[in-house]
Amino acid sequence: SEIVVFTDSDTLPQPGWLESILEPFADEQVVAVEGPVRPPSAARSPLEEAPRNEGGVHLTANMAYRRKTLVEIGGLDESYLLPAFEDVDLALCAQKLGRIVF
Repeated sequence: SEIVVFTDSDTLPQPGWLESILEPFADEQVVAVEGPVRPPSAARSPLEEAPRNEGGVHLTANMAYRRKTLVEIGGLDESYLLPAFEDVDLALCAQKLGRIVF
Protein backbone atom coordinates (compact mmCIF):
# COMPACT_ATOMS: atom_id res chain seq x y z
CA SER A 1 0.00 0.00 0.00
CA GLU A 2 1.05 3.59 -0.49
CA ILE A 3 0.03 4.31 3.12
CA VAL A 4 1.34 2.42 6.17
CA VAL A 5 -0.91 2.63 9.23
CA PHE A 6 0.29 1.91 12.77
CA THR A 7 -1.62 0.91 15.88
CA ASP A 8 -0.71 -1.01 19.05
CA SER A 9 -1.82 -4.40 20.30
CA ASP A 10 -3.56 -2.78 23.28
CA THR A 11 -5.31 -0.11 21.20
CA LEU A 12 -9.01 -0.36 20.33
CA PRO A 13 -9.64 1.62 17.13
CA GLN A 14 -13.07 3.18 16.84
CA PRO A 15 -15.46 2.43 13.96
CA GLY A 16 -14.44 4.45 10.91
CA TRP A 17 -10.88 4.86 12.21
CA LEU A 18 -9.10 3.64 9.10
CA GLU A 19 -11.15 5.80 6.75
CA SER A 20 -10.57 8.84 8.98
CA ILE A 21 -6.81 8.44 9.21
CA LEU A 22 -6.47 7.93 5.45
CA GLU A 23 -8.60 10.91 4.39
CA PRO A 24 -5.97 13.69 4.89
CA PHE A 25 -3.57 11.96 2.48
CA ALA A 26 -5.59 13.44 -0.39
CA ASP A 27 -3.28 16.44 0.16
CA GLU A 28 0.09 15.52 -1.41
CA GLN A 29 1.92 17.76 1.10
CA VAL A 30 0.81 15.49 3.96
CA VAL A 31 3.47 12.89 4.77
CA ALA A 32 1.84 11.57 7.95
CA VAL A 33 -1.37 11.67 9.94
CA GLU A 34 -1.75 11.23 13.68
CA GLY A 35 -4.93 10.53 15.55
CA PRO A 36 -6.02 10.75 19.17
CA VAL A 37 -5.05 8.18 21.76
CA ARG A 38 -7.26 8.14 24.84
CA PRO A 39 -7.56 5.62 27.68
CA PRO A 40 -11.02 4.05 27.85
CA SER A 41 -11.49 5.18 31.47
CA ALA A 42 -9.77 7.26 34.12
CA ALA A 43 -6.86 5.63 35.91
CA ARG A 44 -7.63 4.50 39.45
CA SER A 45 -3.93 4.19 40.31
CA PRO A 46 -0.55 5.12 38.80
CA LEU A 47 -0.24 1.52 37.59
CA GLU A 48 -3.19 2.10 35.26
CA GLU A 49 -1.80 5.24 33.63
CA ALA A 50 -1.84 5.06 29.85
CA PRO A 51 -0.41 7.30 27.13
CA ARG A 52 -2.63 10.03 25.73
CA ASN A 53 -2.39 12.01 22.54
CA GLU A 54 -4.50 15.01 21.65
CA GLY A 55 -2.06 16.14 18.96
CA GLY A 56 1.66 16.66 18.53
CA VAL A 57 2.80 13.53 20.39
CA HIS A 58 3.05 11.23 17.33
CA LEU A 59 2.40 7.91 19.07
CA THR A 60 2.45 4.96 16.68
CA ALA A 61 -0.64 3.70 18.50
CA ASN A 62 -2.52 5.89 15.99
CA MET A 63 -0.31 7.09 13.12
CA ALA A 64 -0.12 6.65 9.38
CA TYR A 65 2.73 7.49 6.99
CA ARG A 66 3.21 7.56 3.27
CA ARG A 67 5.31 4.53 2.34
CA LYS A 68 7.70 6.72 0.34
CA THR A 69 8.29 8.85 3.46
CA LEU A 70 9.17 5.79 5.53
CA VAL A 71 11.51 4.54 2.80
CA GLU A 72 13.26 7.90 2.52
CA ILE A 73 13.70 8.15 6.30
CA GLY A 74 14.80 4.53 6.65
CA GLY A 75 11.92 3.49 8.92
CA LEU A 76 11.99 3.41 12.69
CA ASP A 77 15.42 3.86 14.27
CA GLU A 78 16.15 0.50 15.87
CA SER A 79 19.11 1.83 17.86
CA TYR A 80 16.88 3.05 20.70
CA LEU A 81 17.68 0.92 23.74
CA LEU A 82 14.15 1.08 25.18
CA PRO A 83 10.83 0.92 23.33
CA ALA A 84 10.21 4.65 23.70
CA PHE A 85 10.59 7.79 21.59
CA GLU A 86 11.46 6.01 18.35
CA ASP A 87 7.98 6.98 17.13
CA VAL A 88 8.61 10.64 17.99
CA ASP A 89 11.97 10.49 16.22
CA LEU A 90 10.26 9.05 13.14
CA ALA A 91 7.77 11.93 13.12
CA LEU A 92 10.51 14.56 13.53
CA CYS A 93 12.30 13.10 10.52
CA ALA A 94 9.06 12.99 8.52
CA GLN A 95 8.34 16.65 9.28
CA LYS A 96 11.43 17.56 7.28
CA LEU A 97 9.72 16.11 4.21
CA GLY A 98 6.22 17.52 4.57
CA ARG A 99 3.30 18.11 6.89
CA ILE A 100 1.97 15.91 9.68
CA VAL A 101 -1.69 16.60 10.42
CA PHE A 102 -3.87 15.61 13.36
